[in-house]
Amino acid sequence: MARVGLISDTHGLLRPEAAAFLRGCDHIVHAGDVCDPRSLLELQAIAPLTAVRGNCDRGAWAGQLGTSASLRVGATLLHVVHDLAQLDLDPARAGVRVVVSGHSHRPGARERGGVLYVNPGSAGPRRFQLPVAVGELVLEGTAVVPRLYRLDPARSAWEPLEEPPALVVFDLDDVLASLDRGRRLRWLAGATGKPPEHFDAAIYRSDFEPAAEAGAYPTGAQYLAEFNRRTGCALSREQWIEARRQAMALLPGTLDIARALSRATRIALLTNNGALLKESLPELAPEVWAVFGQACHASFEFQARKPDPRVFQAIAARYGVAPGQALMIDDDPLNVQGARDAGLRAMRFRDPDQLREELRPFWNPPVV
Repeated sequence: MARVGLISDTHGLLRPEAAAFLRGCDHIVHAGDVCDPRSLLELQAIAPLTAVRGNCDRGAWAGQLGTSASLRVGATLLHVVHDLAQLDLDPARAGVRVVVSGHSHRPGARERGGVLYVNPGSAGPRRFQLPVAVGELVLEGTAVVPRLYRLDPARSAWEPLEEPPALVVFDLDDVLASLDRGRRLRWLAGATGKPPEHFDAAIYRSDFEPAAEAGAYPTGAQYLAEFNRRTGCALSREQWIEARRQAMALLPGTLDIARALSRATRIALLTNNGALLKESLPELAPEVWAVFGQACHASFEFQARKPDPRVFQAIAARYGVAPGQALMIDDDPLNVQGARDAGLRAMRFRDPDQLREELRPFWNPPVV
């Protein structure tokens, strides 16, 4: 395992806590706007250093720095440039796994097209309300984990910097809408003359739903045909939808949160369900569909169901974000743990007020 320290935009100020954070690194990358060559000497005394020239770096010493640099650490090729807008190569085509940049003073990490783009922010003089920050890459084999930290000069310390998530994924049942499973069974019984226990045993306590959620029946028609075969019924699509609708009740507080978040970041829905639920969601829950639209997903699409980490990794990849930049909101603690095992951030949903409080620190000013 290797640790690569990331620092940028020191602007002549190499803080003691930044130097302390970088101690123990196998390599240090400075993404430009150094502004004082003594900072480079201090960093070189800590670990091998790769630095590039920023737009504020001037003088003979700065002329010795390139505007970009590439380095390989283990199996990982990194490319460094001060201003991402001046990136002069196709990193994916060049085999670059990580692009490190600075300039904006805004810390962030995002995966796009198989390339991880990381900006450690500014470790120098504070600018506006932006955090004083540094970062690191933890490399193990071909795995790359970016971490960003807020420096606290008052305490000579640092703490993980929680970036606003680039994608917030909501569960459906008992998060956006409550689900009364007994009410659904009673509606099915009333429509068919068969007892509720018959449907519970044939469908909901059998292997049918887990298989459907994992993609065994790729269309709504196939799902309904197997539902009817197992129950000995001839339910129409409309009857199946009505049974589901009768069991659902919208949770407007959560939907209001999702609607507010959609103005600040991307949102999606991921429910453990089969194809018929996905196809009928505009009819079942038009209010939910109005907020999420085509970002509504059922687990069958990904050939895996929660809490399998693969389904969480798949939805993050669908939206082109690194797992660590996605946040899963689910009421089931097993699903919350599965999301965390996949590298996502996760919150267990209890009620809209609790969710609003947990989300508020991500955005300043708050958006929920």
